[in-house]
Amino acid sequence: MSEFMDPRAAAEQEVRRRFEKERTDLVNVQRAQRRADLRDQKPVLDDLTRREDALREERRQALERIDREWQQERDRLGSRPLPAPAFGLAPSSAQNIRDAYVAAHAKTTCCASAWRRCTCSRRRTRRATAISRTR
Repeated sequence: MSEFMDPRAAAEQEVRRRFEKERTDLVNVQRAQRRADLRDQKPVLDDLTRREDALREERRQALERIDREWQQERDRLGSRPLPAPAFGLAPSSAQNIRDAYVAAHAKTTCCASAWRRCTCSRRRTRRATAISRTR
């Protein structure tokens, strides 16, 4: 029966067959390209994850160090008697430990809050600004 097929129908069938083959080939090329892209991106993503983890750990250690130093300073100054009043004749020599603690935290966090960990979105912006200033 295919011998007696209408030439128009045969041409349409050939076009459909070619179209289906080209579509299948295109899908296969796209899949291969996607696999290659994912393979190429994996080392970069792993490196970024490793850097983020290192920065997070560095920040955690810095905050622990600041907390430890603050506790030591508080213990050191807490056992001393208060300074004698100066009656306005000389500047007060008493240290404001809380302000020093907040200032130390402000260096490692984007917020000046000393009593909670920073979770705001400005963290990345400030980090990027600090990095660009060093370049």
